[in-house]
Amino acid sequence: MSSELEMARHEFELEKVQKEDEITRKNLRDLYLENRKLRSTIRNSGLGKSSVE
Repeated sequence: MSSELEMARHEFELEKVQKEDEITRKNLRDLYLENRKLRSTIRNSGLGKSSVE
């Protein structure tokens, strides 16, 4: 049978992992949005096209 200390430790570790997961998801979302903005800027400025004249 698990002791209260083991249960509290498990709950603490679970909360820690959940917080890290939330931070990782937020960072991924921020990077995704930044990438979209940069791609749009490159496309609108014409930097994405190679012009050989």
